[in-house]
Amino acid sequence: MKKWNILFSTFLLIFLSVLPTSIFAEDRYVPGELLVRYKSQVSASAVAQSLSAKGAEQIDGSRRRSLHHVRLPEGTTVEEALREFRNDPDVLYAEPNYIVHALGQTFPNEKDNASEKWEQQWGLYNTGLSIGTGNTTGTAGADINAPEAWDITTGSTNTVIAILDTGMDMDHPELVNQLWTNSGETAGNGRDDDGNGYVDDRQGWDFINDDNDPDDDNLGAGSNQNNHGTHIAGIIGAEGNNSTGIAGINWDVSLMILKVLDANGEGPVDKIVLAIDYAIDKGAKIINASWGLTSFSQSLYDTVKDARDSGLLVIAAAGNTSTVEYPARYNLDNIISVTATDLDDNLADFGTGTKAAVGVRDVDLAAPGELIYSTFIVGDAPANLSDNTKDYYWKDGTSQAAAFVSGVAGLLLADNSILTPDQIKARILGSVETDSITDTSILNSTASGGRLNAAAALTSQIVVVPYGTSLLKGEIRQFTLDGAVATDWATSNPNVGTIDANGLFTAEGTGSCTVLANNETYTSGTIYVEEITVNVDTTSLDPDETTTITASGGTAPYTYTSSDPKVLTVDAASGVATGVDKGSATVTASDARGFFGISESISVSSAGSGKVTGNCFIATAAYGSQLEPHVRTLRHFRDRYLLTNDAGRLFVRLYYRLSPPLAATIAAHPALRTVVRFLLLPLVLFGSLMVKTGISWKVFFAVLFVIIGGTAMLLRRRSGTVQSP
Repeated sequence: MKKWNILFSTFLLIFLSVLPTSIFAEDRYVPGELLVRYKSQVSASAVAQSLSAKGAEQIDGSRRRSLHHVRLPEGTTVEEALREFRNDPDVLYAEPNYIVHALGQTFPNEKDNASEKWEQQWGLYNTGLSIGTGNTTGTAGADINAPEAWDITTGSTNTVIAILDTGMDMDHPELVNQLWTNSGETAGNGRDDDGNGYVDDRQGWDFINDDNDPDDDNLGAGSNQNNHGTHIAGIIGAEGNNSTGIAGINWDVSLMILKVLDANGEGPVDKIVLAIDYAIDKGAKIINASWGLTSFSQSLYDTVKDARDSGLLVIAAAGNTSTVEYPARYNLDNIISVTATDLDDNLADFGTGTKAAVGVRDVDLAAPGELIYSTFIVGDAPANLSDNTKDYYWKDGTSQAAAFVSGVAGLLLADNSILTPDQIKARILGSVETDSITDTSILNSTASGGRLNAAAALTSQIVVVPYGTSLLKGEIRQFTLDGAVATDWATSNPNVGTIDANGLFTAEGTGSCTVLANNETYTSGTIYVEEITVNVDTTSLDPDETTTITASGGTAPYTYTSSDPKVLTVDAASGVATGVDKGSATVTASDARGFFGISESISVSSAGSGKVTGNCFIATAAYGSQLEPHVRTLRHFRDRYLLTNDAGRLFVRLYYRLSPPLAATIAAHPALRTVVRFLLLPLVLFGSLMVKTGISWKVFFAVLFVIIGGTAMLLRRRSGTVQSP
């Protein structure tokens, strides 16, 4: 009877330890690929050996930060490979090659003819006239005051703005004279003259097709991202004062066209990383990022941070739904996050049930983003204006709003080429229009509380730099006063931050405050200070013993990584850490904005003799090895479906608490091992099915309950049937 109790308990514990759930539910990613960053001290030969051992092949990578774009061996899922790479002590991090998406909307639904092209550019100069093809009218003055800004400057070809998008119609008459030229490259000679790894990249690069023609070829009906890059380019820099069509915010500019999105307006993060590296190397000062990603990407974060350190400003679209997307959401000072307004200075409603994204922590300002009239691929727009041309049309989105801000940033650089990203950001955010704004979504849910005002940004002003920031407790940040001599510094809350006489700010505690200069005459934007606290259930483990890491402070969800996977592995999503071998390690928890905290040291003792290893104690004892295929299947099943939900983690703890003595008994009796293998077989088959198909646990248990219920009814019916003698 005791033996049967052991067998029943064994089966029950294993069954409970594999309740499934799903992962990677937010963004799509490229199947069969990963982005892997190795630690800086790992040599190229060691990287090659690591990839070879895993059967992975390097496709490409960023030379700046040892980031490798790898192809996985056939039959290996992204989830399986992530676990293997993340458990490699030479790997700093590994993540899916997420797919970003353009943040533009579909064409407006208006049908009638409209007025002249210039009058359609209400975002530059709003007179309240009819806009679009449906006679939509706006509010006079609800614009960025472009004519007043043009009194100061109309742009400069010395200003290089990189547009990372679907490419651009390289032959559009409004854009052909605005293209950046790579002076280090001779066109058409088939050589990489400047040694940057790109052949004949005279006017940018197509990272989607890996060639030197970044043309926007998104022709044809059906794609709501048609002409996205061409439209963005026209807002920023359609040639002005040429008596043709429209005028961009910059009449003169150098547009670096880097194609990172395909005809569906989508592109993988690895292409974005390479394009930002290209922009850094080739001297761009502004990057327009009219696309987004809902999942936190560490590789994209690191790349945008490198752009900051290289003096580049990134203008990011906030998002067209209630969720602020990345990179707009990162806690990096070189990002300006932009939401969209309509013709009446209200938050734009794109007719999809949600408005443009806002958030006082994540969105800096608003700019025109509804019914925006700009360039289209020549001949591709519907017949619209009185002259029946097809080179211009309307689009909506925070994509368009971001382009407005990129354009104004370009004007600021044209007026003063030595401005830093911090100064440009402070001047733009410190000069927003607030008096005409009545929509509380803009007033109360953006950092600046207003809408872009180009003329005010270009007018002499005194601003505290940086305009707000996000810091970890203990960080130090230099503040300056742009436009005047700082005579006095103070903060609104010394418990959050203090500042010395030279403007050196120290983050003292969690919360928010502002920096004040010259006896409180000038005020910065809000400064947020975070502290990520990492807690460990127990700091002393045996091999194969687990502990749970939790984080607080900052913004969930958190991602967990081990400092030494040879000693301690940790599930990136759940924070369940497992001892591996003797030594000590820490766990870093990173939050949704890029803040991080580090746990106290966790020590792992040496493995005792005869101790069953591999985490699946009972299966390992029954099959004799943690590398046995059936054990690996059960382990994948457990990791994928159990360690990513609270109920599952509870069962894992129960399993690890009760299973070691059962495993020891099984390992000591060959006959019992045979019986347990037989009992495990249905679970192995079930686990294999779940792992390979990715079926939802809800579907499985629904079917299971139907089967159990049907069987019970059948048995009940049979037991109630009277048998004739």
